[in-house]
Amino acid sequence: MSGRTKKGFDLTRIPPLALREIADAIQSGDEKYERWDWVEMKDGSEDVSAAMRHISHFLHGHDRDQESGLLHLAHAAARLCYVIERQMLGETQGAWRRPMERKVPASTKEEICAQCGLPWSTHLKGETRHHDPVCPKIGGPKS
Repeated sequence: MSGRTKKGFDLTRIPPLALREIADAIQSGDEKYERWDWVEMKDGSEDVSAAMRHISHFLHGHDRDQESGLLHLAHAAARLCYVIERQMLGETQGAWRRPMERKVPASTKEEICAQCGLPWSTHLKGETRHHDPVCPKIGGPKS
């Protein structure tokens, strides 16, 4: 399901200043590369990577891209728009997009909580193992 209501969608719900900054970031990308070049990319992995780089700059206290002068988050949103477009068209498959797996090293042979999937060592209370029949992370009986 696309998440749209039966009445359609309302583009006025998108914050206008953010939308303008994202549009400016898209235009900046068009000038730097080539308009519609994102359509030629195979699976969106480059866009996800670029979005993550811009988010990283933001998280490290850099609000604006030095080259364009636009917000890093607008550049990230622009790149994610391309990925969303591909996803809506069913074109975001690829080896880079795999479900996350929880792996526990075989050498530890540590018990895993069947409810939250975390190692029981994360459930410690002080120096003793948590033995209650309820997972302290999410509640409910252990299985």
